[in-house]
Amino acid sequence: MDSEALVDQVKAAVDAFRQMHGPVALAMLEGTSETDKSWNLVFAAPALDGLSAKEGVDEVIKVVRGALPRGSWPAISRVTVLRSTDALVDAMSRIFRVSTQGWARIINCQVNSIEIPYAILVAADGRAATSRHSRAAAR
Repeated sequence: MDSEALVDQVKAAVDAFRQMHGPVALAMLEGTSETDKSWNLVFAAPALDGLSAKEGVDEVIKVVRGALPRGSWPAISRVTVLRSTDALVDAMSRIFRVSTQGWARIINCQVNSIEIPYAILVAADGRAATSRHSRAAAR
């Protein structure tokens, strides 16, 4: 599958998640090269922070499957859910600011001692994590 077509579909899934659950702190397709046929979808959102790892992964898969055509499902072979306050999420959103309209390609990068050989950053918004914590503090 063409990686740009998959990016458009994942952006639609991120938009669907935002409509149902609120802000997304990080959405990234991680692989080893642009020609990868299977990707790890790394995802973080404040709405998932209170869930178990399994519940968070299940929720992301449900939204992704609802937004992606069935033929695209095999392109995402793994889903990793991080807390929106995770150091990697914070670093990615500080280094790469990705709006709802754009995306960024990352090649041979190291972030917080984590090697990223190839990734496509679909969403990176540190305000997502801080907005939840400031709302929680106001309650």
